[in-house]
Amino acid sequence: MAPHATQGNLLYLAMITERVPILPRFIPSHIGPDALDIPFGHVFDVARLSKAIGLPILEWDQVKDVNSTVVDELGCWAVWPVVSEEDIPPRGSFNIDQLKLGTIHSPLST
Repeated sequence: MAPHATQGNLLYLAMITERVPILPRFIPSHIGPDALDIPFGHVFDVARLSKAIGLPILEWDQVKDVNSTVVDELGCWAVWPVVSEEDIPPRGSFNIDQLKLGTIHSPLST
């Protein structure tokens, strides 16, 4: 079973920028809308993945309490508007609300 494309993109970006990826909880959306999210490491072998890509990997549960109500501001690069031919805002994500993040997007230079 392969990670969702978002996690794959996150891992690739971490590899090319030599940064530590922080993987969000796994959302088994293929089961249905009522499926509960679970720690990524309950589905995937994070230690093996870390060894394979040569980078440490963290999970959000290691960084922030999943029951926290505190909204943390997080700076992000807005990749989607740069690669799109249309003038559209950055894409949203269920994980942003779930993790209680306030995202501030900065455009990438082309």
